[in-house]
Order: sequence, then structure tokens, then C-alpha cells
Amino acid sequence: MGIIRIIWILSMLAFLAVLLSTLVYLPLNLDVLGINLSRDVYFFSWLSLITFFNSLILIITRLVRGIPASIIPMPAREFWMASRSNLELFHAHFSYWLRGIALGLNLCFVVLAFTVYTFYDPYVNTNTLPFILGLLGLTFAWLIAYFPLFSFLAKDLAEE
Repeated sequence: MGIIRIIWILSMLAFLAVLLSTLVYLPLNLDVLGINLSRDVYFFSWLSLITFFNSLILIITRLVRGIPASIIPMPAREFWMASRSNLELFHAHFSYWLRGIALGLNLCFVVLAFTVYTFYDPYVNTNTLPFILGLLGLTFAWLIAYFPLFSFLAKDLAEE
């Protein structure tokens, strides 16, 4: 399960790589959604957004461990609450599930940063909307899969 953490970190690094590589080719003043921004403000705004979002994911995973399990909406509650080890297993899988959502949104940020670049480079003619919608769809499906995934996981672990 540590692979999700590695991929999540790689998605943040991929975002930073795309942001830095596209920043070099952008003009000094940008017009993003009708807002006139300097290149520096654009860069630090993106950097602040990705840092805030990923920090929020880390804080939520830590907070879930500290709040009473009785108020966490969890499927197959009787299995997860049966023992301390089951609850720790739930917390571990919950953090992986949450990082999966963060991974999907980080990849959306990568595509959005590239999209801004395509507005300023006449040689790049790429329609990024299908990529953004596809990534958002997969992220939303992962979000919706919370209850079925944890129900199946509890059932599978109970049979072992």
C-alpha cells in the first residue's frame, strides 16, 4: 500500500516540473480568466494552491486518527470497530484512499497548468478538456467508491 504514497509524491513533483517548465515560456504578464497576473504571482499562486491542498490531505489523515471512530461514517462499522487492530487498519486504508483522491486532483492541476501554457504557445495545439474531465471523473469515481470499497475490504478481511 506504500505505492500510493510514492505515486502521490510523484504527482506533486510532476506538477512542480510542469509548472517550472511552462513558466519559462510564459510572458511576463498573463491574462488568466480575465485576470491580469504577473508571472511570479501566477507561479506562487499555483505553488500555494498545491501546497495548501496537499497539506490539507495530510492534516485530514492525522485528524481522522484522533477523532472518535463512532462519528466517522464508515461502512461495515461492526467489523472495523471490533478490535483496535481493525480500527488501525481502517485508518491506514482511509489514508491511502484519501491520497488516491489527492493523486487524481494533483494530476488535474498538472493538466490545468499545462492548459494555461497552451494559451500562450501557438505551436502547441492540444485540447486538454478531455484529460481534465477524465481525471475529474476518475477522481469522483474513487470518491464514490468509498463505501463499496471499504465494505468489500471488511468482508474480505473478515473471511481471512
